[in-house]
Amino acid sequence: MRWYNDFIGMDENNSVIPFLTGDSEESFKKNLLTTPEDWYYRNVPITYQYNKLGHRSKNIDEIDLENYILFTGCSHTTGIGLELEKTFPDIVSKKLGYDYYNLSMPGTGIDILEYNLLTWFAKVKKKPKLVCIQWPDHSRYMSFHPEYVRMIERGTWDKEKDNIALVVNCEDSGLFYARKKLAVNLINNVVNCPIISVNFGNQSQYDLENFVMKRIDLARDLGHAGIKSNEIFANDIYKKMTEILNPKDK
Repeated sequence: MRWYNDFIGMDENNSVIPFLTGDSEESFKKNLLTTPEDWYYRNVPITYQYNKLGHRSKNIDEIDLENYILFTGCSHTTGIGLELEKTFPDIVSKKLGYDYYNLSMPGTGIDILEYNLLTWFAKVKKKPKLVCIQWPDHSRYMSFHPEYVRMIERGTWDKEKDNIALVVNCEDSGLFYARKKLAVNLINNVVNCPIISVNFGNQSQYDLENFVMKRIDLARDLGHAGIKSNEIFANDIYKKMTEILNPKDK
């Protein structure tokens, strides 16, 4: 991940790619060997289109800043393994008749989520009608050294002994939990518009009244929530968003 105009985004900015880390071509070919002949993704391609800031979204100057929702989170909100129109941000925004921007990125934690969200409110003068935050696993973090050309995502998947020890110690000491509490309070104080909190499956809760996205079916990577899961979840949060936004003639 890299900086683009003060935002942090994926390396693949300004590009359209058929596969991505977490949904690689290698894993897709392996899945072809074990999935049924009528598997949906056997003949349905996916493209990941990234804008100038490295986000799977339209550019900021292309969205209707008078009438938009801001989404942020990790891979579940990015829509790994899904066509864009099958992701819950795209579904619910169309149902509501609002434009949207998606700040989410796969593999990120609270640090990047908080940084990009606060940068948005500092740089984009028109605030969204609503912010939907899908809170990632609190044990994720970014590492960066001067000699790096990019930031590195870290988490429980890390195999380096020092990094594994760090995650264990941060959990045991309460550092991760404290970081989580600070981020939630800071965002609630800075983001001066309605917020909907979203959680995925069995990830650590954030002491919030979360909407929980359940994995009913699987995306192309056979790990993330699939088409039906996103559709059901979009319908669930649509009701709440309608109450908040109160769109006319909806």
